[in-house]
Amino acid sequence: MARLVSLREQQKQLTRQRLLESALEVFSSKGYVNTTVDDLVASAGASRATFYLHFSSKLDILLKVSAIAAKNTPALYAALDKALADGSRAALEAAIDGIMSWFEAHSGLLQACAEAAMDTPDLSRKARYLIDEFFNAMPCVRSTWPPSLAEQLRLRLYLFVQQFERFFQNHAASGKWDFPRDALISVLADIWSVSFFPPASSTEPVRKSDRRRPRAPSS
Repeated sequence: MARLVSLREQQKQLTRQRLLESALEVFSSKGYVNTTVDDLVASAGASRATFYLHFSSKLDILLKVSAIAAKNTPALYAALDKALADGSRAALEAAIDGIMSWFEAHSGLLQACAEAAMDTPDLSRKARYLIDEFFNAMPCVRSTWPPSLAEQLRLRLYLFVQQFERFFQNHAASGKWDFPRDALISVLADIWSVSFFPPASSTEPVRKSDRRRPRAPSS
């Protein structure tokens, strides 16, 4: 009996995984608004009844797919954090290239999420935990900010993500880069090497024990 239950559970998990993988493909190609539950189940070779055993709605499965896609992004931001702290231009450009590659690979999904946010205003609040993950993955950068300005850094990171997402949504919509990719990486390295650190006008000192001054990027 236990073996039968185990086999059923395995089959249930396989079905759920198939629904998630199909949803990623469908949302990426059709967007959120034009995708229906029937599209999702047809792509997965499942039934509507099976779909609703696993997910409560089209939005629910989009959120689950997005969470899976974002699972590895903290590691990408940690690499960016280390490159900024070390001051290595080559490491910084490599970190930016990794982040860009993630956005390129998920540009269709990002468009679907943007459509869903327009259709469901509460979605932005639900996805705000991603900013917290970004913030937490940047300890070296955070250590250069006075405690009273921590929220300013969080806002900078939030605006960075929003701008980057919009840039890649435009890229996905046009299907081509408006600028050479290498040039874009170089310009971003110029900007990011300074924009994630506190402005010179900051008057509150960072605690000496926490201070980790970034070095100027070098080739």
